[in-house]
Amino acid sequence: MGFSIAAIKQIREQHEKHCGTTEQWQFNLHLIDDELTEISVQEKQLADRRAGLTDLKEQLLALLDSASEGGETTI
Repeated sequence: MGFSIAAIKQIREQHEKHCGTTEQWQFNLHLIDDELTEISVQEKQLADRRAGLTDLKEQLLALLDSASEGGETTI
């Protein structure tokens, strides 16, 4: 599921101490919520990065078009 080694260790400890109990299930639920939050943060960062790279690509394509037509090639 992509958990970190530290998270896997925590899951294992909870399993060994509280296997099949509501305490273990609550811990796992909390851990999953934390992971989902982190995924949302990463998705936002990737979306921002994609947007920035897309903008830069469009600028470079415009410069190349301009250069092929004999225009200026500076940013």
